[in-house]
Formats: sequence, C-alpha cells, structure tokens
Amino acid sequence: MRTPRAPKHLSRESKRLWRLVAPRLQPEGLPLLAEALEALDRSRQAAELVRREGLVLNGKPHPAARIEKEARSLFVRCWKALGLDLPPDV
Repeated sequence: MRTPRAPKHLSRESKRLWRLVAPRLQPEGLPLLAEALEALDRSRQAAELVRREGLVLNGKPHPAARIEKEARSLFVRCWKALGLDLPPDV
C-alpha cells in the first residue's frame, strides 16, 4: 500500500518527518502522526514569536510561551503513543 502524502499545511521540516515515519506506521496511525506534526509546527511558530518579541510582553509572560509548551507536550505525547523515539532535532 502506498503511503499518503503529508498534509499540505505542514511545514517543510514536518513533511520531511512525515516521509520518514509514515511508511513505518499502520494507516490508522497516520491521523495521530498528522496531529503530532501539527503540534510540532505550532510549537516552533510560537517559539519563533517568543524569540522575536521576548518572554515578557506588556509586563506579563508572553502568551506564545504557553502555546509553545503545550504544543510541544502534545507532540511528545502523540509521538510516544505512536511508539516512536523522539527525533534528535526536536
């Protein structure tokens, strides 16, 4: 069976991970892989925003810092649920 293409909205890096991981999964694992990679992209986007704007915004913790933490946690949970080792660049 041919592995479906990565969802179009994923980043280039996440599409690369999809191509590496998806062929090793059963078809029912692909939605969880997509969720994991969406969370990874969200985490990276939030991290970039915090990097540009700083950890504190208007005297309060930057909201993107929490988004980054929660998205990274979701990525790790999904990745482990798939029985995968975390990639070294994550």
